[in-house]
Amino acid sequence: MSTNEQNPTEFRKVLGSLERKVERAKDAIKRLEKLSSKLDVSAFEAMDLLAELRQLRDSIESESRALQGLGPWIEQYEVAAKDAKNRMRERLGHGISEGLKPLGVPVQGRFPELSAGPIFMDFKPEQGKVEICLGKGGPVLEKQSIDVAKIVQSVTEQHATLFSGDFDAAHFIDLVHKAIVRANRIAERATDAPVPMSELLLELNVVAQNPGFAADPKRSSFKAYTRLMTAVHFFRARPLQGDGFELRLVVATREQTRKKTDHLYVPTDMRGHGTHFSAVQLKRRSM
Repeated sequence: MSTNEQNPTEFRKVLGSLERKVERAKDAIKRLEKLSSKLDVSAFEAMDLLAELRQLRDSIESESRALQGLGPWIEQYEVAAKDAKNRMRERLGHGISEGLKPLGVPVQGRFPELSAGPIFMDFKPEQGKVEICLGKGGPVLEKQSIDVAKIVQSVTEQHATLFSGDFDAAHFIDLVHKAIVRANRIAERATDAPVPMSELLLELNVVAQNPGFAADPKRSSFKAYTRLMTAVHFFRARPLQGDGFELRLVVATREQTRKKTDHLYVPTDMRGHGTHFSAVQLKRRSM
């Protein structure tokens, strides 16, 4: 960036000198305030301080003139910074779009918010970071530096982990059905009563275990069904229908979204949108 004749080093020197003189002026004023109630015995000291203060005022006013070029320098720097910011946006947008083409999902949005299918990128340029999330408003999957290659790699890996590969939707729906029935039986509720997400996640981790786990429960044989897995599987198992029944997700209230255990964020489309749900219930479905 060209600064023409403006020299930021000189600005720093002037500001440093002014800072020191302002502090001396403040100290002189403070001392004069204390002397004001006893001028009859402190007049000579007060006159010396006033002379010093007048000299400091003149010096501050004189040196301040050297800062007249600070305004134009700030404006010039601002123009250069805006141009650099626009180039950064274009470079990131183009680089990420090209890098994620193999995923087969378009990169949408506008910096600092981009999405590649259900993966959302929330850029924090002031921190030099980007948060890679499951949808906008969903859980943060990873934090990465603002580097095109690293972002592309992270999004590709997250997308592959969450949305690629084999997935048995019917098996997942059957597990949720069993978890709902079990949770309502334990709570002595009706079969079709909504089951809070906290209860569902607990029971899902019970019914997901192999038959031999109950006989010999060991950490090495435990199959965890995490919040993230559950959220993604609800999305991938759409339309959430089983043999004679369907699963209905209950939208969470604003109050319920304040506590993590009271809701579950689930993607609703391939454009980065999603909804917070507080419960799930069974509904009969006519065949």
